[in-house]
Amino acid sequence: MMDVQESVAAIQKLIDTAIQFAVNYGFQVIRAILILMAGFIAGDWINHGLLKSLTKKCRCHTSVPTTGYS
Repeated sequence: MMDVQESVAAIQKLIDTAIQFAVNYGFQVIRAILILMAGFIAGDWINHGLLKSLTKKCRCHTSVPTTGYS
């Protein structure tokens, strides 16, 4: 019977530790994910803008295949 009580106590301690971690660091993790997503979106927007701008200005090499971006 003692093994079951020890197992329950260990599981309860693990759950308490997980809850404490989520409370302490949850918003920081969410904020980091949002910043990372914003960086990817901004990078993609800048990439497409530069490609569009550079292909408008340089029409001298029309026989060179494009990279597939539009």
